Formats: sequence, structure tokens, C-alpha cells
Amino acid sequence: MELVGQRFGNIRVTAAVGKGGMGEVYAGFDEKLQRKVAVKVLHSDYRLDDEARERLLREARALSQLDHPNICRIHDYIEHGESDLLVLEFIDGTTLEDALAKKMSRAEKLRIAISIAEVLVAAHRAGIVHRDLKPDNVMLTQTGEVKVLDFGLARWLNRSGKGRSSDKTVAVATPLEIANPNLPQGATAPFLVPPPLAKTIAREFMTTVGITMGTPMYMSPEQARGEELTPASDMFSFGLLLQVLFSGEDGHSGMPDSRAIMLRVASGETNPVRGVSGDVTALINRLKALAPADRLTAVETLERLQFLNAKPQRIARRSLIAALLIIAVVAGWRYMVDLQRERAAALKAEAAAVTARAEAERRRGQAEDLIDFMMGDLHRKLEPIGRLDVLDSAADRAMAYMSTLRPELMTASELTQNATALDHLGEVRMAQGKLPEALAAFEQALVIAQTATQKEPRNLDARFTLGQTQFWVGQTHRRMGNAKGALAKMRDYLATSVVLADMAPANRDYQIEVAYGYSNVGSLLEADGDIAGALEQYERCVAVKRARLRTDPTNRNWQGDLAQTINKIASALLKQGRLRDAHLRFEEERAIYAALVQADPKHTAWKLSLVTNHTYLGLLLLDLGELEAATEHLTGAQSIASELVSFDRQQVTWRRNLAAVLGNVATVRRMHGDFAGSRELASRAETLLAEAIREAPQWTDWKRDLANVTLRHAEALYASGNLAEARRRAESALASVPPNQPPAWRQTAVDAALVLGRIAADQNRKADARASWRRTADSLRDVTTAAGGPRLLDRRARALLLLGDEAQARPILEELRRMQYVNPDLMRLLRPAATASS
Repeated sequence: MELVGQRFGNIRVTAAVGKGGMGEVYAGFDEKLQRKVAVKVLHSDYRLDDEARERLLREARALSQLDHPNICRIHDYIEHGESDLLVLEFIDGTTLEDALAKKMSRAEKLRIAISIAEVLVAAHRAGIVHRDLKPDNVMLTQTGEVKVLDFGLARWLNRSGKGRSSDKTVAVATPLEIANPNLPQGATAPFLVPPPLAKTIAREFMTTVGITMGTPMYMSPEQARGEELTPASDMFSFGLLLQVLFSGEDGHSGMPDSRAIMLRVASGETNPVRGVSGDVTALINRLKALAPADRLTAVETLERLQFLNAKPQRIARRSLIAALLIIAVVAGWRYMVDLQRERAAALKAEAAAVTARAEAERRRGQAEDLIDFMMGDLHRKLEPIGRLDVLDSAADRAMAYMSTLRPELMTASELTQNATALDHLGEVRMAQGKLPEALAAFEQALVIAQTATQKEPRNLDARFTLGQTQFWVGQTHRRMGNAKGALAKMRDYLATSVVLADMAPANRDYQIEVAYGYSNVGSLLEADGDIAGALEQYERCVAVKRARLRTDPTNRNWQGDLAQTINKIASALLKQGRLRDAHLRFEEERAIYAALVQADPKHTAWKLSLVTNHTYLGLLLLDLGELEAATEHLTGAQSIASELVSFDRQQVTWRRNLAAVLGNVATVRRMHGDFAGSRELASRAETLLAEAIREAPQWTDWKRDLANVTLRHAEALYASGNLAEARRRAESALASVPPNQPPAWRQTAVDAALVLGRIAADQNRKADARASWRRTADSLRDVTTAAGGPRLLDRRARALLLLGDEAQARPILEELRRMQYVNPDLMRLLRPAATASS
């Protein structure tokens, strides 16, 4: 069933999201309450009868009254033809099932488990049982929030429709070989099974691959046997969910089919928990107890999980209780004073000295662990909520403490730990915008890391930390505008990464550090105008990434990473005027992103990259004079950008991207002679950008985007003969250019001046026109292919041609022809000159 574009009361269906076992899922918009919703369309087999529908809505109302932030709410239930529609809270994220494929820290796993347990506590207190708890019914939003889906829905679906069961055991005859000890070997006969199992087996018989593994994989024994369910059934399912969350292995792996799983589930048999700490294993085993009464309740489980989650803090608290750690960390970092006292005591007794030194080392280790925690884990938790100021005092004390260290007396591992802690401190300062303080921390870390590698040249951790510290020093210099210092440190980072990769050739992480080193050096060379040097570095980066991808060709993240560097190569080639070479690279990038989007249509980051790639290709093909091909790519970019905005209009950056694309499509529409269409698209782009700037004024670059689409509108108005309005918009765009005209604004200012000159000429203001064109030509006198690229050369040639100075324009035009640059606007300007000369 295709519902996109249809309305159901206040709900407008906007896009298809996916399909599930019960039906299709769509994105929708509640026009009355102005919010996004999800619309789940139930297949006819899952339609609810009147009794089940009423119970579902009654349970939905009970869930809403819980007002729990981790529960996906049911907003409405709509009857439509042969299907029913559930209107649900819209959740933008990924299922826990999909998230399990990625690495998660123990802390993250505990956070997810605690959120689910809190939901179960609230629901069980209200007398609500989930009945279908599994990783597929848990979502992680883009911000990491946990949401439990389909709460209570399974109960009513299993009681409704054609497969609705009675309260009695039913007989099901299927060709499945269900073992019956009372029959001869190989014989089959109707086999009495409880209702839920009967329905499961029947559905397995009607499908080619059996029922979805998700539901039986996480059933409790009493659910498989068709017995009445209680909150204890949810806790058994939760135990199985925790098993796969923490171990990566589900409780029934290795079973040949769903029938075998169901029979195993009914007996309460599950795989043992492997590869998990003892405290978590004990919790899971309690939850998987065969007798419901032996299982922990939701409240007890939540308390256990919170206890496990607080373990690192308890360790830290125990450390803080120790008197010497309080002195070292909280009461003024008096480690050096204490150490002197201990050394004085050592003169009195050698045995006491040994004990004192051991105790001092212990205290120092505790202090350094705490520094690492505060500047690392705590920093990452505080940054998203904008509270890094909490760490200011601790950061100052940490720097003071680090200055007391004596690297010559420390091991390489100790030095590495301290350098890492200082790196974390530098990251905090950088995130706060305190660049001089960040540089001081990174440079101190660099000295310590260098000492560590000198002590143990073969210590991989020490050398890796050295490389990371060199990167951070270089990155800070770059942020501070010191390009020379940044390049020097990035070269050091690259050299360290090469040594590290040679020492451990099987370590992919070390190999990819080399690629990142090449990329960073290339970016700095490109910024300095050394395009050839940048290209050499980018090509080396691509070679490393291709080699990594050959070890796992299906790794989509690595494919996307490769595409990013190919884009850098294409952009650098474009600056060199090698337009055809750039075209080939952009096409290679496009092929990668197109395949990635086809494989995962919900991956918005790849879709955004594809929008950018289509835009690059469209503008490049326009410069190559291939108007039709350019139009195809730019309208392709418009289609994808529009799809993203319709999916989530609250994403202001997506609206900004769409506006920029619309401005480019307006240009090709004007070149096709569709002036009305060009004006309409440019006007839409202006409206979108103005709205985006109001919502996100911090993105100052968007003002340049607005000026550019305003110019596209002015060009369309000029082409259609509306000179007065064209002049007003062009002057508005020019007025928005900052007084010092930063390099990024250069082409905007030039295009505005060219348009205003042509308008002045048509209004018989010849002096104004010539003055505008002369300023443009003079401002671009320093432009070369490497410094500005072919498009600024094009603008200088246009200004000179409009001034009638063909002699100065000729060498520029010859260089552009050598590049095969034949932008339609430039060609139209050349035709009158060619006609006049003939």
C-alpha cells in the first residue's frame, strides 16, 4: 500500500520509512499539533477486532499517563479500508539490534540497560506488561536517548484478526516434523500445542523462511507455553536482551530453525553467558531463571544495574577517601610536599622508605587516573550540555600538578598516561576556545610523550600518543592562524604515524593514521597555494585507504571515508584547471555515495554527501559547457535535498543545503531560457535561507549563501527585463559583503559588480557601468589558475570584454580554452565580440 501524500484526519503521510513483519512504516506530519509522527500500517492479517482495539487504546492511554521519556507513545488508531493505521511518536535513530554491530563501551551498555529497566519499572507499576521486549523494539535516537517501542502492542496483535486464539489449546496439523513420543518413528499427527505456539508454527508453515527470529529469540518459557503472562515474563526477555547487549551472543544461537528455538524456549533452556564480567553474568542468570518467582523484579534489576554503573565512581570515592589522595587531588595537590616528608622518613629507616615510596606511587597513580577521568570521560559528558566551565579549576590544578612531575624518574607507560591526560586537558581548553591554554597543555604533553618514546622506542602506545599529541599541537597552530607551525607539526605527526605503521603492519588503526597524516599535510599545503604538493599527499592518502578497503570491501564506513579524500583530490584538480580530470574524480566519488545510499537509504549523512557531489558535478559540467548534463546533476541534488527536508524540516542545515541547490538550479533554468522558473526557484531559495539564518544566526557563512542566491535572482530578473528589481537585489547582495572582503566573499562581490554594470549599461548609465567593470577587472589582476581557479579568471575576462579590452582578455580566454572551460554565460558574451570582429 502506498500512502505517501495521503491525509488521514490531521495526519499527512510524507515519506516511506521501511517495512516490518506487521506492515509498512511511514513518516507523517500532524498538521494540527505541528509535529512529526510515525504511521505504522498493519497488514490485514494483523487487524484488530473491536475488543482488541479498545484494549490497545486503553493501554495506550495508560502508557501516556506514565509520561515516561523512554517510551514510544501511541498517539492514535485509525481505521482505513482493509488496513489499520497506528500513529506513533516519531523517533529518528537506529534500533538496538543494528547498534549492536558497533562497538560500545561498558558504560554505554549500562546506560542503555538502565534506561530500559526504568521503563519496565514504570510500566510494571502501572500493571502493563510489554510481552515483546527485544533489541528490535528498542531505539537509540540521534542524541543517544533510549526509546522502547511497541509497548503492549504484541498482546493485542496476537489476540486479533484471522489468527485470533481462543482460551483453549488448539490442534494444528502441519507437515512440520514435530516430535511426539506416543507415535512410531517418522509418523506425524495433529499435535496439541498452546495457542501462541500454535499461531507461531502456523505462520512458520505459511512463510518460506519461518517466523522472524526476533520474537522467539527473546520469549520467556511461559510465553512459549501459552501461559498467562506477568511482569516476570518481561524480566526473562530483558535477561536475554542483556545477554546479547553485553556479550554480543544471543541466548539461542546455533539453533537450526525457529521450530527448534520454540521448543527450546518452552523448556527454559538458553545458551550460557560468555565473555562477560561476573557481576553482569550473575544478573543475567537471575533474570533467566526458569521459575518466574525466582527472577529479579524490574525494581531489583534497576538497582543492580545502577550499582554496577556506579562502580567506577565508587572506586574513585574510595580513592578520594584515602587521606593522601585528598591532599593530592582535592586539597591543593600537595604530592611533592608529602614526598619530601616521606624521603626524610626514609633516612631513618630503609624499610619505611620502601613503604613510603610504594604509597607515594600509589597516590600518584590515583591522582593521574582522576585527572584522566576528569579531562577525558567527564569532558565528553559535559561538552554536549555546554558546561565545560565546571572543569576550569580542575584543569588549572592538573596543569600545576603536571609541572611537578620528573619524567626522568618515570617509566614510559607512566609518561604515556600523563601525556594522554594532558591531551584531554588541551581538548577541553580548545573546546572552550582558549587556544593559548590548549597549546600550552599540548606542548607539555609533547615533551612528556617524546621522553616516553626515547625511553622505550618500541613501545607502541607511547609512539601512538606522541603522534596524537603532534596532531593536536598542529591543529591548535592551525586554529590560531599559524600555518607554518601547523604544517611542521602535521609533518611530524605523519612521520610518527609512518614509523608506527612500520612497527605494527597488521594494525589497521595505525595504518589509517598514516592516511590521516597525508590528508592533514595536504590540506595545509593546499591552503598555502601548493596544489601540486597537496595532490601528492591526497593521492598517498587514497592509496592507504584503498589498501585498507581491499581487506574488507563491504565495509561501508571505509567506502565513505575513501570518497571524502577523492572529493579533496577532485577539488584540488579543479583549482589547477584540470577540469576533465576533476570530472572523473567527482564521478568516482558519486558512484561510491550512490551505492552507499542504495544500500542504506536511511543514512542521511551519505545522502547529504551525494547532494554535495551532484552540486560539484553540475557546476563543473556547466563550466565545461555541458548544460544538459549539468542540469541533470543539479536537479538530482535538488531531489535528494528536498527529500531530506520533507523528512525532517526542523533540520535547519538541510534547509540551508536545499536553498543553495535551488540557487544553482535557478542558474541552469535561466540558461535554458526559463526565466519565470529561474525567478521562482531563486525566490524560494532566498526565503529558505532567510528563515535558516534567523533560526541559526551563528552560521555566518550562510549570509554569503543568501547573497549568492539573491544574485541568482537578480540575474533571472535582468534576463527577463525587470531591471529595477534586478538592480535592487544585486545592490542588496553587494551590500552584504564585509568591508574587508574575505577571500570566500570575493566571487560574490565580483558577480554583483558585473550584474550591476550590465544593468547600468542598459539603463544608459555608461559611466557607472564602466566604473563597475573596471573595479572588477582591477580587483582580479592578481588571479591565476592556482590562486582562484578558472571561475575567477572567467570573471576577469568578462569584465575586460565588457570594457571592450579584448587585447587583455585574449590570453585569459586562451588559458580557459586550454582548460576546456566554456561556461555558457562567458560564451554568450563572446558571441557579440566575435560577430563584431567579423
